[in-house]
Amino acid sequence: MAVKKLKYFAGGRWLDSKCEKYMDVYNPSTGEVIAQTPCCTKEEVNEAIACAKEAFKSWSNVPVMKRVQVIYKFRELLEEHMDELTELCATEHGKVWNEAKGDILKVKEPVELACSAPSLLMGESVRDTSSGYDTTLYREPVGVFAGIVPFNFPGMIPMGWMFRRLTCKAILLDSAYLSASFPAIKRSKAFASLLISSALGVSP
Repeated sequence: MAVKKLKYFAGGRWLDSKCEKYMDVYNPSTGEVIAQTPCCTKEEVNEAIACAKEAFKSWSNVPVMKRVQVIYKFRELLEEHMDELTELCATEHGKVWNEAKGDILKVKEPVELACSAPSLLMGESVRDTSSGYDTTLYREPVGVFAGIVPFNFPGMIPMGWMFRRLTCKAILLDSAYLSASFPAIKRSKAFASLLISSALGVSP
């Protein structure tokens, strides 16, 4: 059976890379090559950055209550696809079931914390900090972030950390999208359906 060549994700679409080099992705338990992930070109990386900057323009104007609704939906999908995500994580990383499930369960903690964003993002104000002066603190999004994701926690780090930043209006450019280094997580219906359909509002 032919080994599947993975795509990278940019601008709400899964795209074929024009790179010449692919890296093998193994099932450590069997030594079997289960996929090949592209080493994206400089142009493709720049394209993903440009797409993230463009997405920031509209996402940063979405009210916090609307952003949190996306996070709630993601939590529901985690629960619904817990066993599937666990199996995929175990397959790619050679982890025993409980260890793989622990990584996926760790996704829930920062996601649930992100659901309290309406309170966490509140600013501060102090009247009469000096004679005739009041001070007010606003929390504003910085913009696009880049994240280099460790391979050994494919659930907790990219999915948990990423969604916390989304609630803060920021856009995270994740190395998992550019190298497709976590095919197990990215193939899952839960992750793909949320990112592509619910969160980004585009078709797979």
